[in-house]
Amino acid sequence: MPPALKHPCPRRGRRLSYQPMVEIRKRLRPMAVLAALMVLAGALLCLASAMGNNQRLLGLGTLCLALGALAFLAWALSFTSELRRTVRELVAERPELGDGEFTARFFPEHQAAVETIARVRRMIAAKFGPLGGGSFWPEDRLAEDLHLQELAPADLADLPNALRRELRVPLDRWPPEAELGWLCLRDVYETALLAAEAGAAPASPLPPPDAPLQ
Repeated sequence: MPPALKHPCPRRGRRLSYQPMVEIRKRLRPMAVLAALMVLAGALLCLASAMGNNQRLLGLGTLCLALGALAFLAWALSFTSELRRTVRELVAERPELGDGEFTARFFPEHQAAVETIARVRRMIAAKFGPLGGGSFWPEDRLAEDLHLQELAPADLADLPNALRRELRVPLDRWPPEAELGWLCLRDVYETALLAAEAGAAPASPLPPPDAPLQ
């Protein structure tokens, strides 16, 4: 199993006040409040219809519940769309870097591992292409900057296994998901680099069957 990450996700100089989710929720709050009120009104009308056996109230309550559900759906779609727009704007003006330039800029201590870094870049670009994954940088935080848990939860969950298969690292040399602790993309790259190095190293030879136990 590879050792723990050498470089934890950096915090110095990051945009810690950058909270697009909070801003988006504020802008969409009236829509959410309207949806909640419609659902509440529908529930009360249905309750009143059950108490008074009033079919007209039941119809109105059902209509309110249906409209409230549609309003919640519209809110969810708007929220997701705004998050996508925020991520795309974050990476839109970044320069295109070749694999060598990318490695020299972000991983100067890993100049000999350009191929591994390029494979990780291609995997991230393929997984998160609709969000501009080809322009993601190592300092991007998975939650606060890229919102991958909200926008691409399945791809994010599959990323460790996909990287292990892409790098052809044996399962016993890849850290368990519980120990990954990825906070930003630099953590992803560091895990891949360490695992690829461990996977390339020859395994320790087994002792002969009749050797004494140490």
